[in-house]
Amino acid sequence: MAQSVFNRYEKKYSLDSKVFLEIKKKYRKVVNKRRIQLTLKEAYDYIEHGIRPEQDSQILHEMEFFLQRYPLVKGLYLAYDRIALFGR
Repeated sequence: MAQSVFNRYEKKYSLDSKVFLEIKKKYRKVVNKRRIQLTLKEAYDYIEHGIRPEQDSQILHEMEFFLQRYPLVKGLYLAYDRIALFGR
């Protein structure tokens, strides 16, 4: 009989971290998220220096409107790893 249980250890290295820029809206107790995925450098260039990412999308146009209308204020950086719990 072949063994079906084993341990596997992984080390992952990220050379260019991906982040999400998102707009969250709440309407009648329902939260909507509109987000785009960028590299960390693209996100900082866009937010801090106005250098637009190469991708073009409706969500990016919404973000541009939002940024023109409301000034950004730094508040929080949140990062976490999710752990999948099976069988619960």
